Amino acid sequence: MKKLFLLLILFCFSFSFINCSKKNDTSGNDSKQTSENKTETKKEIVNTISSPYHIKYETKSDNESGNMEMWVKGKKFKINIDAVVNGKKNTADMYVPDKKAYMITDEAGEKMNMVMDVDEELENTINYEIASISERIKDFQKTGNEDVLGYKCDVYQSKFGDKFSIYKDNYVLKITDKNNKTTTATVFEPELKLEDNMFNPPEGLKWMTMEEMMK
Repeated sequence: MKKLFLLLILFCFSFSFINCSKKNDTSGNDSKQTSENKTETKKEIVNTISSPYHIKYETKSDNESGNMEMWVKGKKFKINIDAVVNGKKNTADMYVPDKKAYMITDEAGEKMNMVMDVDEELENTINYEIASISERIKDFQKTGNEDVLGYKCDVYQSKFGDKFSIYKDNYVLKITDKNNKTTTATVFEPELKLEDNMFNPPEGLKWMTMEEMMK
């Protein structure tokens, strides 16, 4: 279960810059809203970013530091996370070359390689979290603008108090949550040429399925 928890954290950190706090804001008597949210995530999401890109983020807080690097080309993804949480080093790499997602995690020396199918629901979730930011910021309040790496970003604030600096309504270049934890882009390369083979996982590894991991 500890490994599964780390995996869920990886998904949340990798894909849910904006939506994680929304998912946690539910009440027990609001089953109708929960049902509507589930229906919404099943809608077909169109990737609004047509050109491949690369972003590297640095995260800083009182008990956490680290980097996350992300390459995106259409529905292909590669994500590397290197973090220190409460003094313990955690790393996670994720590759999505086609209809399978490969994850390599190392939690303070405890390693795991996992593979899972990218079904329609997961594919829409990935596209929703990364590619439809322009739709979700319609619910945010625009509070100003700032430069991040020389790119002029609009600053939005969610109803939970989290702030996001977003370039061209699509690229999140800075996040400051309500607890003052900041995640800032240190490298941003839009319209980048990326070869398909960079999204393939390393060869020669043994992979565990979700079903095997739950045994």
